[in-house]
Amino acid sequence: QDVKLRLRDVYGGTMESALQSGLTDLIGTHTSRQWIREGDDARFQAVVGADSGDNTTTVYAAVRKLGVAIPTKGRGIGAKQVQWVDFPDRDGEEISREYHWTLGPTRGSKGLRVFQFDSNWWKTFVTRRMKSPANSPGSLSLFGDASEHVHFATHCKGEYSKAVSADGRTVIEWMQTGKDNHLWDCLIGAHALSAKNGATLTGITVVSQQRDRRKVVIPASRMGG
Repeated sequence: QDVKLRLRDVYGGTMESALQSGLTDLIGTHTSRQWIREGDDARFQAVVGADSGDNTTTVYAAVRKLGVAIPTKGRGIGAKQVQWVDFPDRDGEEISREYHWTLGPTRGSKGLRVFQFDSNWWKTFVTRRMKSPANSPGSLSLFGDASEHVHFATHCKGEYSKAVSADGRTVIEWMQTGKDNHLWDCLIGAHALSAKNGATLTGITVVSQQRDRRKVVIPASRMGG
């Protein structure tokens, strides 16, 4: 809210053209760098997800121009909706029922494959990681001193959750408080996209909401460590 320099101040033109130019520069900067993984010397290129929930056409245009980013979109699956684990297989689409994501063309994407994920499930997942004891398996911690992350923390408090029951199931649904939550959204999208690229947490349970209510526990041998 207190940003003094905006995209149109840098690039000029319309909001759409400034946004596309900004995305192009940002994506190009991050994908041209090599990143080092903590704990070893492995080097890799960044995988960039561009949120296409707003300004969808402009985001698609920027992704097409560079060809190295993935358009993303969070979908909050509520208790009254068909659950992710019960989504059908579709031609040309990858789906993870363990980690609640799909990758495939959508209406209006004109050939682009869009990465979609259940934002309710992922927000709950990340919150549990943040509440886990420090340094315990599956915990999430931030580098440095807490004072360095005050702004980030305020965005993480920009939403709240509540349990909603319908059709014989209970789902934790997330709502906005009206305050900024952009960095929280970035954190959630990054976790979901990392799952697409192989990050795992042992012991995820998949429970179908169909009438047979089948339960499948994904063994550690398939999930990694």
